[in-house]
Formats: sequence, C-alpha cells, structure tokens
Amino acid sequence: MRTRKMQILMKMGRSMTIEAEPREKAACFLRHRCDSELKELEDKYQTLRCFLLFSPF
Repeated sequence: MRTRKMQILMKMGRSMTIEAEPREKAACFLRHRCDSELKELEDKYQTLRCFLLFSPF
C-alpha cells in the first residue's frame, strides 16, 4: 500500500518528466538552428574569401 508521501513524490516525478520534454525539444531545435545558421555563415565567408582572393583589385 502506498503512503501519501510516495504518491506525492510519484506525481512530482511525472510532472518533472513532462516539463523536461519540451525543454529537450527546444534545446534540440535551437542546436539544429544554430548549426544551420553557422553553416550558412561559413558558406558566406568562403564565398567572400574566394571573391577577395581572385578579385582584380
């Protein structure tokens, strides 16, 4: 038979798990977004670098 304290702790554990999921998804989304923005900046940098290296100035 479960005590009142055990029931409260189990409810807290479930709510903490439920709250953690959106945070995990948000962290994953932000990591992916940062990675793609970094890739985009690296591509622009390479393009600019090539342009400056081979420009006739």
